[in-house]
Amino acid sequence: MRLDAERLRVDGRERPLGVDRPTPRLSWEWTGERRGTKFRLEVFAGAGERLWTSPWESPGPAFLGYAGPALAPRSRYRWRVGFRTADQRWASAPAEFATGLMAGLPSARWISTREELALGGGDPVGPRQVSGPPAPRRPHRPVPEFTCRFDLERLDPSSLYVLRATALGAIDLRVNDQPVSAEILAPGWTHPAHTLPCQSVDVTSLLRRGGNEISVRVGDGWTVGNLCWFGTKHYSPIRAVLVQLDRLGAAGAQVLLGTDARWSARETGIRSADLQDGCTLVLPERERRLEVITVVPPIASPTGQLAPPIVPIQRFPARTLTRVGEELVIDFGQNISGRERVRLRGQRGDTVRIY
Repeated sequence: MRLDAERLRVDGRERPLGVDRPTPRLSWEWTGERRGTKFRLEVFAGAGERLWTSPWESPGPAFLGYAGPALAPRSRYRWRVGFRTADQRWASAPAEFATGLMAGLPSARWISTREELALGGGDPVGPRQVSGPPAPRRPHRPVPEFTCRFDLERLDPSSLYVLRATALGAIDLRVNDQPVSAEILAPGWTHPAHTLPCQSVDVTSLLRRGGNEISVRVGDGWTVGNLCWFGTKHYSPIRAVLVQLDRLGAAGAQVLLGTDARWSARETGIRSADLQDGCTLVLPERERRLEVITVVPPIASPTGQLAPPIVPIQRFPARTLTRVGEELVIDFGQNISGRERVRLRGQRGDTVRIY
């Protein structure tokens, strides 16, 4: 069996769409016989021209840092591992990646709501100095949903449509009412003054000709919600979101839309969403319009996501159900970090508590 390379990855991820490091690490897994074989990496630009070829090497550690010409922002690339022996040459199956903003600024603007700014105390957005007693607990705020409706005259079959999103808070991002990925609690827990991860998701299959809709709900997350002994609003007094839709084609990148004051917002039935205090949901949801405003938070420029996303990895069915007074104790068999999925039947006005 001759030597081959599988599971080609860039900075630890397969087919990433938001690579922001100028010298990403290209890695893979060896399969087959290495004896007498040399390898090299080949990177190609979106139009197909060869951008960089590494020197021939003997198989060793299955990774190599990119050392070619500067990568362009918001661009597509292909790469592969080439091999040779004394009498033949071959190459692995190609892999693809796309760059993100590459230290540039997004075309979109940060948005929040006028009501959010008032509830946040009108303070400037940014991490506060942690000293003295923790911040007082504040009343929980309903989760807002930001929405943008737009038309696409055509979908280019040779292009990728990449949705980029980040937030001060934790977001649930949807296109045409479908989740863009299995990731939850994005952009995760970081210090936004230093690092602000940005999701880059291929939403080509979720878009359609004609009318489309992007919606994003933003909860408190680690940025605004209760954070252990630090209290609330540790990094920011308000929640805000940044969303941009790019089309990546052979001719380059095109910004199709981004968050701005023309987006609409409403108050959802999620009356609170805190990582420590839990979530309160009121059904049916009521429609209350909110005023969208643009904000300029003094935080880090969004960068491509490096850490693995938080995603569900396993489901546990209930093992036992025990009635204790008016409570129902459900045992799943082990301690987990997760969420319950329940089906309820009741009357309007009923209250159900899960804890």
